[in-house]
Amino acid sequence: MILSDISLSRRTLGLVLAQLGLVHAVAAQSVTWEPVLDAALARARQEGRIVMVAMNMAGERESDRVLQDHYQDPIIASLMQQTVNVFCSDGNHKKSGTCPRCKQNDCASHRNNGFNVRRKFFEQEGHDPVRQPRHVFLTPAGKVFSSAVGRLAVGELEWMIREAMRLSVQYKDLVDAGTERSHAPTSYRRGSVDTSAKARKPIPTKKQLTEAIEQAKSSGGRGGRGGRRGRRGSSTPDWVEVLVRVEDRKARSVVDGYLKSSRDARARTLSLIGRESPVSWQKLVTEWLSSDSEGTRRAAIVALNRIAEPKTVTALKKFHRREKNEELEGRFLRALAAAGPTNSSVISAVVKAATRHETDLVRAHAMVAAGALELRKPVVTCLQAGLQDSSLVVRAVTAYVIAERQFHELDGVLAKSLQAESEDEIKGWMQKSVAALASRDPKEFDEFLRLTIDKPAEGRRGGERNRGEEGDGRGGGEAGAGSGRRGGGDTGGGRRRKGG
Repeated sequence: MILSDISLSRRTLGLVLAQLGLVHAVAAQSVTWEPVLDAALARARQEGRIVMVAMNMAGERESDRVLQDHYQDPIIASLMQQTVNVFCSDGNHKKSGTCPRCKQNDCASHRNNGFNVRRKFFEQEGHDPVRQPRHVFLTPAGKVFSSAVGRLAVGELEWMIREAMRLSVQYKDLVDAGTERSHAPTSYRRGSVDTSAKARKPIPTKKQLTEAIEQAKSSGGRGGRGGRRGRRGSSTPDWVEVLVRVEDRKARSVVDGYLKSSRDARARTLSLIGRESPVSWQKLVTEWLSSDSEGTRRAAIVALNRIAEPKTVTALKKFHRREKNEELEGRFLRALAAAGPTNSSVISAVVKAATRHETDLVRAHAMVAAGALELRKPVVTCLQAGLQDSSLVVRAVTAYVIAERQFHELDGVLAKSLQAESEDEIKGWMQKSVAALASRDPKEFDEFLRLTIDKPAEGRRGGERNRGEEGDGRGGGEAGAGSGRRGGGDTGGGRRRKGG
């Protein structure tokens, strides 16, 4: 018997195709967004379905990415055909008619949904700003099951959907059918929403863009009053904070000039671009991978890690090969994994570093990078090796990655490593990892990276430390570990680097 010989409902067909992996046949079926939150909750309760709430901000890099890529992915689309989906947005993209962003409902209904989600599930006023994009999964009874904020890889969203589907027996055929790319995101929260993440500012208007460019001209492109406070009383000018959030060639040109003329603010501005700017700004950031300042290079690497654009892989590989600072070498691997999680040369470089590099710190960073890859077998190979590594920090980081990314196929290997572990501190992390797999909740690792390999170095000179930055996810702060040479001058090796 073949599929064409039997009569199946659209929902049943979606389940069959998703289970068989024949998802390309479903790709043409668009995701359905319920127009009203209360009606969506009522439907979910009646049908025993989970609810996926998508909070989205027009013009924001990651919000645009999930609309353009994630929800168009055939596997994601097939899974979302089995859930009740609610779209929220604060913007008024069209005065009347269908919303041009999600192609369904109207903008007023999306704004109302956002207002009601804040009040019902965030315990906030309806208009309070919240960080977006954000995905919140609700039980059929309307309770928060899980959430994640900020950038999600497609495989991470897939994992979150399947994990939430464990709540209902009707999804039993989809729960354990994850693809090779499927793993937990670093911003995953179980049973709650994270309201501490700083909300993005609205995308500047054309008037604000014009005014910011005029302010830049009047200041000679070197700053002025106002802006974000930094080290030694310096600050990022207000006009820079406006320009970096705009998809505009002239804005990029103005900020490029500011970077070249403002050495003291360089690392801080690159960090700002990594958090706020559209993907096209990666071209400007890659120019600073060759800086002779470790602080500037660090900021550029972390910014590209955040932007996670496949087009940056070539530049990242080039300067990774030249890097002599051990911490930054590890940072390069993490940025490469974010930008090219399925790139064969990236996977090869990460696996080689994780299992064979002579330096403990590089191997530890490589283990974190491995957790972002979207090919299961080499990742599992790395993590198995990491549990047997001679370095205490590598073994601890490996336990963190297994828990954070929820690699349940390694629970047996992890248990054996725990029994053989002789160091009390590492044994403690392994015990927490075992518990995180059992509870399917990695909350015990919230501050892990900040306390270990991402711990700020003391007394670093020659380039700014990125202070007060939000991390790449759970415990993923932006300041670097205190490894490698002290000071931010030329790292040597006879290479010519871009000035400071």
